Amino acid sequence: SIQQASDVNDTAIIYVLAEDNIHNKTYTIYFSRQLSPMASLTSLSYQLAGADSNIHDFSAQTFHYIVNLKEETVSVPDNFNYILSDTRASIQTLRTPQHVNDSLLLKVTAENGMDTAIYTVVFNRLKSTNSRLDTIYVNGNALIDFHPDSLQYTLILPWETQSNSVISATASWDSSTIQITQAGTVFGQAQI
Repeated sequence: SIQQASDVNDTAIIYVLAEDNIHNKTYTIYFSRQLSPMASLTSLSYQLAGADSNIHDFSAQTFHYIVNLKEETVSVPDNFNYILSDTRASIQTLRTPQHVNDSLLLKVTAENGMDTAIYTVVFNRLKSTNSRLDTIYVNGNALIDFHPDSLQYTLILPWETQSNSVISATASWDSSTIQITQAGTVFGQAQI
């Protein structure tokens, strides 16, 4: 008779009884499945502001990705989803992004405990190209005829003006830097 193995890490036993019903032999076959060396992902995605996004052109054998976030992005991806190539592998989050220019690091360890892979996703917020102003101020008062596409203005000051006008401005994009060269004289030119 034969007793089959019940799973891949079990034993099968074969009993053989000779025709004389006295002599017998027992054959044992031990099965041991090799532990998987697969340490990879089949997909990786993230959520940003409630919207799901897959890592573009994801490949199990590519371990470094750069995700360019829109320039107006202020929050970090907050939820990461992945599918292991082998469900017996394990995954560990080594780092989650803390700000919009930060990285996600995931370590996949194969079932055999020896083979590993580290996936890095760098989230990079694109820098704004917006160099427009929202407002120009002259002596603290908003320039009435200001338009962001008009780059030159001429102001006629009252004849009794004795001191230079002070120019200030606010940028359309908060992270923009404004540099102002004030007019040197009442008849001078200021530059933003």
